[in-house]
Amino acid sequence: MQKEELYSIKRLFLDYCRMDIKMPVMCLIGAFLKAMAPYITIVLIGRLIDAATLGVDVKTLISWALVAIVLSRLLTIISIKIKELASAKEEYMVEITNRVFAEKSLTEDYEHLEDLKWNNIRQQFEAMNKSGSGIFGKMFELLDKISEGFFSLLFSLVVMIPLIMNKEIDSMTPFSGNISTVIMIVLIMILLVFKLKCGSVIMKEGLDTETVLSAPYTKKTGWYKDTLSVIENGKDIRIFNQLDGVKNDYDDAEDHILLIMKKALMAYFREEALTEIVMGICTIIIYTFAVYRAYIGLLSIGEVITIVSAVTETLKSNTLIVEFMEGLPALAERSIFYCQYMDMGARNHKGTIATESIENNFSFEFENVSFKYPGTDNYVIKNLTLTLDSGSKFAVVGPNGSGKTTFIKLLTRLYDVTEGTIKLNGINIKDYDYDEYMRLFGVVFQDFSILSFKIGENVASDDVMDDSKGTEAVAKAGLANLMGKMPDWPEKYVGKDFSENGINLSGGEKQKLAIARAIYKDAPFAIMDEPTAALDPVSECEVFAGFDKMVGKKTALYISHRLASCKFCEKILVFKDGNVVQQGSHDELIMNEGLYKRLWNAQAQYYA
Repeated sequence: MQKEELYSIKRLFLDYCRMDIKMPVMCLIGAFLKAMAPYITIVLIGRLIDAATLGVDVKTLISWALVAIVLSRLLTIISIKIKELASAKEEYMVEITNRVFAEKSLTEDYEHLEDLKWNNIRQQFEAMNKSGSGIFGKMFELLDKISEGFFSLLFSLVVMIPLIMNKEIDSMTPFSGNISTVIMIVLIMILLVFKLKCGSVIMKEGLDTETVLSAPYTKKTGWYKDTLSVIENGKDIRIFNQLDGVKNDYDDAEDHILLIMKKALMAYFREEALTEIVMGICTIIIYTFAVYRAYIGLLSIGEVITIVSAVTETLKSNTLIVEFMEGLPALAERSIFYCQYMDMGARNHKGTIATESIENNFSFEFENVSFKYPGTDNYVIKNLTLTLDSGSKFAVVGPNGSGKTTFIKLLTRLYDVTEGTIKLNGINIKDYDYDEYMRLFGVVFQDFSILSFKIGENVASDDVMDDSKGTEAVAKAGLANLMGKMPDWPEKYVGKDFSENGINLSGGEKQKLAIARAIYKDAPFAIMDEPTAALDPVSECEVFAGFDKMVGKKTALYISHRLASCKFCEKILVFKDGNVVQQGSHDELIMNEGLYKRLWNAQAQYYA
């Protein structure tokens, strides 16, 4: 195993210990007790048989028997509780894995969420954690195996070696304790190597469970299951007669998976059959040594039974160690993806300067700003230079792909510029405290998100909403009529994910709710990226009028394909190919030949 893999597994374990040290401790204690349980019974039965053979009185025998029964029942109860703990632990591990994944997704810098490289790592890490109990569950599963296997081997040596070695005439026999011990260890090692060899063949042929689950055909069937479960997709599949193609493609993927699984079953069968044969041979040899030593008087009947039982447990522990070794490569692969995912770096410049003094008196300056998305060579913004003064209303227009939304992402620091500088009041925006800087903006993105929380929580972005402020925001966003029908609207859930009494909002209503959220935030700089895309012209006019009234003397920036929004703005920025090719008021731009006038004339017929 390579150094990177060992480091990744170590980090995975230490990261979990920092979250919850109790679980690893409980795991080791559970493995110790589970491994010890059979050996206590083995020793007591051997002693009981020897005592009966030597003619020990009935009272002593009964005492020994009672001790054996009580300990046996006690260990059985402990074993059952350990199994219950293991079952609960698996569910717990799933939740821990999901929490770590969710927290990382929520706190990761937005730029990585759109980075193809990191997205691939994220998706692979997510896919690996969909099976079983996640990456932490896999780690504890293997920790259980190696811990129980190690303790079982340790107990077997403690039980068997004293019985074989501590005999005064042992050195006089052809099969001395030393020879017996060496032979026994060699046989156990042969069995261990044999099982590992069988397991490596299965891994090499790609027939192990982990490989099958991550195979392209398995991913394809999973994609189909997810896609076909979305009701909206059913319309297109039926109207465009795609059903036969989908079914044939899915059946083809399933046939490949079934073929792989058949090969895997045959490989596992061969491994188990050959392993049982080798185990049988090893067991016979060890039993022969034990019986011979009993025949020449070096072992009692009870000791023979103890050794034979201990050997059986040793072979079982051997299997656990092999399963650990077989599962280690899969854990190493998951651990590497875990480390890569967790190391998706935070932005280099968090900044420390406070923004408390910045209210409605500020100026943003773009100085030769260029930007290209990670993993691409094409500039989306190129050599952009402009100034945004406070108290002004700006409209940003231009064809698709001209860089309008990217411009907003740079302004709000969802991305950092590739080249050039953005300054706020003469200071690089990277030098401001990141969280405080984000509070300057109230943004409604084109691809906004409304969560399945209560309406009041969506508006306030908090558990508690100021009633008067929230009602005003909802009214200005154009939802007054809808909310007037529901006196308890702040407590109503959006959708029915969390409540059967939730309400299903239309696309336009959700967009108005997103606008209400921006109004409620009351940030000094309001930005609306295609805020009325899902609204009809009447609702669009209503929203713009309400939002314009709310903005007042604050700074506002509108991005819209509908140029009617430009009439609310003092200055229009016309984007093309990642730069501003025109700027000025509507009246100024409409008087000159250029991109703005062409866009306006193309839409003028809709705004009679």
